[in-house]
Amino acid sequence: MKKLALWLAFSAAVLNVSAQSAPATIRPLTIGDTVPDIEFTNLINHSFKTARLSDFKGKLVILDFWATWCFPCIELFPELDSLQTQFKADLVIFAVTHQKKELIEAFIKKNRQAKNVSFIFVTDASALVKMFPHGSVPHDVWISKNRQVEAVTSSEYITYSNVKAFVNNQKFEFIAKDENLSYNYEKPIDENGIKLQSTQSLSRTIFFRHVPGLRSTYGLYKTDSSYFLSQLNQPILQLYNYIFSGKLNNFYRQTILELKNREHYVYNKLDTNETSDKWSLSNTYCYQVTGIGRPSTEAIKEKMLQDLNYYFNLNGRLENRQCTIYKITYTGSGTKSLKSKGNSPEISWNDKEAKKYFINQKISMLADYLNGAKTQRTDIFQFSDETNIPYNVDIELNINDVGDINNLKTQLLRYGLTIAIEEKDMEVFVLSDKIKISL
Repeated sequence: MKKLALWLAFSAAVLNVSAQSAPATIRPLTIGDTVPDIEFTNLINHSFKTARLSDFKGKLVILDFWATWCFPCIELFPELDSLQTQFKADLVIFAVTHQKKELIEAFIKKNRQAKNVSFIFVTDASALVKMFPHGSVPHDVWISKNRQVEAVTSSEYITYSNVKAFVNNQKFEFIAKDENLSYNYEKPIDENGIKLQSTQSLSRTIFFRHVPGLRSTYGLYKTDSSYFLSQLNQPILQLYNYIFSGKLNNFYRQTILELKNREHYVYNKLDTNETSDKWSLSNTYCYQVTGIGRPSTEAIKEKMLQDLNYYFNLNGRLENRQCTIYKITYTGSGTKSLKSKGNSPEISWNDKEAKKYFINQKISMLADYLNGAKTQRTDIFQFSDETNIPYNVDIELNINDVGDINNLKTQLLRYGLTIAIEEKDMEVFVLSDKIKISL
């Protein structure tokens, strides 16, 4: 198999850089740097076997780093395809991965979002990964007509308005994707050599605001004689989710917020002009605890709950509240056949798309996905499968919000399914402002 080659000119010498055995001389590039005349091989969706960056002279280039296991990456493909089509005279998009060409070709054949796209795939691209190092995907590099790195961003900035500005040589606002690749996520921040202003403490518990360059992640690490709990750049609700998620079927769908300033707890692009990146700078936090001994995980979570309630002046707890249960039942009559035709099992469910379908699946999967879906409703409701159907089913829905029960009823009725409503007490998570008591 041919390799992707990067040709770097140093003085009068030209070095052949293999994508699979890239030398240490490859210098990582960042915003403002000039990109060498890269030669791409191992291409998919291109009329020639190889291509050079100079072949696209006069066009703007976006390198979209991705992987087959990255769901947000694949979810971005339709948007990339649309942008490539709309701006084909001025823009070329490369979907870049370190994975093998054979694997990507097989993946494209099976994945409906990857089929028939118009942009070019670059595979076996380990040299490009070294040239544009990153710790997470999607990772997008924007290259100007004069081969200069203009921006390095998350996929959130791959929008029509931003690309239009890019094509027209106009600036667009973005927060550069800055990742600390040397960070050891199994050690406290102060042991990683990061200096934090106004956050140093002799306590075993460290609590501070957003730290640029660190991924949003968490972990509990135990040895025979010590433990370390780390929560990095997490929204407040996600911190509580870590504590209570094991006690609820669906934490976010079983959460009641009794707060004055909800915008600090839930990001909703419909309610703000901020990007999620900008919102995160002011509304995510880091919480770390180190200790001696080996307490139970529940004991560690209990301490975390006390700390969160104290530091944020909140009252997070579990309560029984009356909630709506939508019981899915089977009437036995419908205009469409419910029983599966026996095709290959498949589920297509994207909260951003109205069309959703289940092929050759257990009927219980329907309730599971309905309970896990995002909704604009703020009240607490759950779905339960009461059909007792023993065979697998085929179901297609056309619905934007699962909270639109009338539309959902109409969709299900075609298959002889109906919804019965029941009100009953359910254990939920309640987060409220703590009442201040004057002494």
